[in-house]
Amino acid sequence: MLDLTGAIEDFGKVISLDSNMTEAYFMRGQCRAKLDDLDGALLDWNTVLDQNPKHYAAINSTASVKFQLEDFEDALNYYSFLIENDQFLPDSYFVRAICRLKLNRLDESCSDLREACDLGHKIACENYNQFNFCGS
Repeated sequence: MLDLTGAIEDFGKVISLDSNMTEAYFMRGQCRAKLDDLDGALLDWNTVLDQNPKHYAAINSTASVKFQLEDFEDALNYYSFLIENDQFLPDSYFVRAICRLKLNRLDESCSDLREACDLGHKIACENYNQFNFCGS
């Protein structure tokens, strides 16, 4: 079993020695997220993104937590950024489709499901074919 609390403390020590250690913030955020400290995780990932706005793993993690918190508009924006930079495809299209569905943006949701399906995302294909509003 991982000692996530100990890891958080260790990453904190690294950060106290050098506040520019982007990966220490990122990993501490990952540990915090696993312990359901989502606000703490988001704070760490925001620091990562302040230091490196194209840290795609931090963007993906932030998008995932925003989705989990049902902040679908923010999650959609983060997933859109990932898609624009060809990152984490086809999953980014799939989750962005769900965000758009939750925001009642059905045509855009269908478009993203279709794109995810075309990229080989099997669950996206199943959902695309199930949703009556997508029209096969």
